[in-house]
Amino acid sequence: MGSSGSKETSTRRFALLAPLAHRPFRLLFWGKVVSNLGDWLDILALLTLIVYRWDLGAFGWGAYLIALTLPYAVIGPFAGVWVDRLPRKTVMVACDLARAVVVLGLVWAPNLPAVLLFVTIQTVFSTFFGPAQQATIRATVPPEDLLTANSLSQLADNAARLIGPGIGGLVLVLVGLRGSFIADAATFLISAAFLLRLPRLARLPAPPTVRRRFWPEFRQGVHHIVRRRALLITVGCSVAASFFIRATDTIGAVVLKALGVTTGQLGPSFTLLGLGYVAGALALGQWGKGRTPILIMGLGVLELGSLMAMLGTAAIEGLSGGAVAIFAAFVSRFLLGFGFGALGVVYGTILQRETPDDLMGRVAATSEMLKTTIPLVAPLIVGGLAAWLGLGWAFAIPGGGLMIVGAVVILARDVPVGVTELPSSPQ
Repeated sequence: MGSSGSKETSTRRFALLAPLAHRPFRLLFWGKVVSNLGDWLDILALLTLIVYRWDLGAFGWGAYLIALTLPYAVIGPFAGVWVDRLPRKTVMVACDLARAVVVLGLVWAPNLPAVLLFVTIQTVFSTFFGPAQQATIRATVPPEDLLTANSLSQLADNAARLIGPGIGGLVLVLVGLRGSFIADAATFLISAAFLLRLPRLARLPAPPTVRRRFWPEFRQGVHHIVRRRALLITVGCSVAASFFIRATDTIGAVVLKALGVTTGQLGPSFTLLGLGYVAGALALGQWGKGRTPILIMGLGVLELGSLMAMLGTAAIEGLSGGAVAIFAAFVSRFLLGFGFGALGVVYGTILQRETPDDLMGRVAATSEMLKTTIPLVAPLIVGGLAAWLGLGWAFAIPGGGLMIVGAVVILARDVPVGVTELPSSPQ
């Protein structure tokens, strides 16, 4: 009795741990942790193979990035329809097993086209896995634990981003390229083993129809996003944040150099960015319950835009070195990561609370497609602004735009976010 009471007290004290009290979520979470770490084995092994061993440089790595993202834009929305039709546990297990086989194929890949083929096939299976996993989170915890469950899910992603490269590098040194691919395949098998132990997940019956037709079902997901104000705001903010990430990836390092950040400061700078991601997910999971989710999202976007505008303004003014470099390299990077981490948690939570069970796959896949494809133009826009107006303006203008988006979302903070099962959109 005393043990049970101490466990309940601990759960109340550490709200972030509450979802782990539910065995189905616990299985889903640990499978995700293992799989996320395995992804870094794959990424570092392919980076070594393409850039260093085959010496294919930017062209080869760029082709890999296209193979990694294109299926989300082309296949993702359609995958969502099938995720809503099929048992999600079956979808996730099948995708993990298929990805394990595909990754093993990389062991014998003789050239870049073969690598690109295997990566594309692997990503196609990922476009099915992601929406199924998003829907399953909601099915494994009660509504009051959704926020903390998404915090833990984001924490698994962000912690892997922080420690994954180190683990991947160590595995690469110990067992080489082929061993890294085999180890990554093993992580998919371990993830599948966790998922196989999930119970049968209850689902609400889909509305009766005369005949299931693909395109009307596909349009249902798009219509639902448009019709639900909170969901539309959430997807819009997530796309804006993804655009920001792509923009900072394009010229971020050049801006840091212009502000006087030295090469010796770059390593700690990226570490602090990763710590910020983790801290954002932790903070929201521990203290975010009961807060207004739309307000949190608006404040997050406003913070990201403000930081981007500040760094751009400093570059415009020619400020460099000293306190400016310290802020740019350390403070701003941590705060950027914190904002991104918190936004990821709120995004998943609102998505799940605003979407009925029979539409979760389509809505998740469509929003993921928008987050992947729209930011692809960010390098062109930011690069064009840098060539036309200068480096500082290329950061300050998008930052100002994000600040406006954040302010508008804050004004819409009273938009209700559904907490009960919603009827699906009509056929």
